[in-house]
Amino acid sequence: MKDKKRMFRSGSLRTWNYIRTNKMLLLGCTVLTVLILSAIFLPSLYPDYEKTFPNYALQAPNKLFPFGTDNLGRCMLARTLQGIRLSLLIAVSATIIDVCLGLLWSTLALAGGKKIADFMSRITEILFSLPRIPVIILLLVIFNHGILPLILAMTITGWIPIARIIYDQFLLLENKEFVLSARALQASTFHILRKHLLPNTLGPIISTLIFTIPNAVYTEAFISFLGLGIQPPYASLGTLVKEGIHSLDYHPWLFFIPSFFMVIISVSFNCIGEGLRTKLLEENTLV
Repeated sequence: MKDKKRMFRSGSLRTWNYIRTNKMLLLGCTVLTVLILSAIFLPSLYPDYEKTFPNYALQAPNKLFPFGTDNLGRCMLARTLQGIRLSLLIAVSATIIDVCLGLLWSTLALAGGKKIADFMSRITEILFSLPRIPVIILLLVIFNHGILPLILAMTITGWIPIARIIYDQFLLLENKEFVLSARALQASTFHILRKHLLPNTLGPIISTLIFTIPNAVYTEAFISFLGLGIQPPYASLGTLVKEGIHSLDYHPWLFFIPSFFMVIISVSFNCIGEGLRTKLLEENTLV
């Protein structure tokens, strides 16, 4: 038990030292942490995002309303914080489901043998050839608008690129000495996956997940911009951008504030992803 605690502390210390010395990774983690904590805890200090103040409609940013108000007199700071929460919830949820589906597909393809893998590859090629945005739009038109339908619609084709990355990584590891040794000892495919392939694929999976989240944020924003995503009274960053673009000439803060935070989220995740990719490249070079 003490050895496990010691190993955990040692691993945590190494992780912190790497984050501290990698400026890009540190910047991304810091900014993203501040954003998430603000989105969680700051709403308690400001009015409810649905509450209207008709006498304060379309106020520019000021001491009372730091991000101004919209045409109904709603606090833009409260709505922006809600937008950050919803956009991250949708993007992270869709990406995690994509990774889980990609892992499941790759595992089944590897365990099923060459014929099964070839058949599954043909299926994914057909699905991958479908244009993603029109497919999402079609599904939302057929079924319903809302958070859960949007997440599910985004995962319909979103898992395929991730599945390809994971499966390619599995194939690369298949020829490694430790995998060949395990096969020579007649280890089962499940044992090889659990003990060798999955642990050695974890780094690329996390890196892919981090890089995929910004794309999911922009996808959600575009769908909401078209009016098929998050519906009032809720608001994602994409919804706020859609509402703000109509007031761009006279009330530009309604557009630029949510757009700014959308870019900040994207840059933060990309900084984290670049930092993790650098770490993976260093480890591969050492190997």
